Amino acid sequence: MIEDEFEPGPNHTRLDPLAGRWRVSGRVLADPDGSLADDAAPLVAMCDTTWILGGRFLESRYVGACLDEPFEGLGLTGFDEHRRRYVSTWVSSTDTELAVHDGEWDDARAALVMTGLMHDPRGGGRVRTTEVTRILGNREQRFEKRLHTREGEEIVIAELLFERAADAN
Repeated sequence: MIEDEFEPGPNHTRLDPLAGRWRVSGRVLADPDGSLADDAAPLVAMCDTTWILGGRFLESRYVGACLDEPFEGLGLTGFDEHRRRYVSTWVSSTDTELAVHDGEWDDARAALVMTGLMHDPRGGGRVRTTEVTRILGNREQRFEKRLHTREGEEIVIAELLFERAADAN
């Protein structure tokens, strides 16, 4: 029925484990010409993720520190019943870009795999990115973001660990 395109469904329910309060730790690429192994900057934050708009989207609000500076971020994640794709947006206090991604659920990895475009910090223009969020039970998730260079390289630009906060379910 057409009404089903306007209501949350099983693909939204699949995202339920992402809701809650999370301690986030990890590293992001500090030098666009470097590597995450050599030029990583720590990121430490708390993330509160809640369902909004009648269970249609997860809103994730981050507060912490990145690159030794105060950090705030805001993400929306959901499932677009019209396009039959997972969708997300991201903004933060570290950039002026609105990141938009879409993708699919990968059953084999128990992961949300999203692709999008972003500003290339290594020289301007736009480059493709891949984000993978692996749900590891109800208490942990891992996030990785890769930048795909024009030269065909893949550079890991973020690795984050989410651990459910002790004061949460």
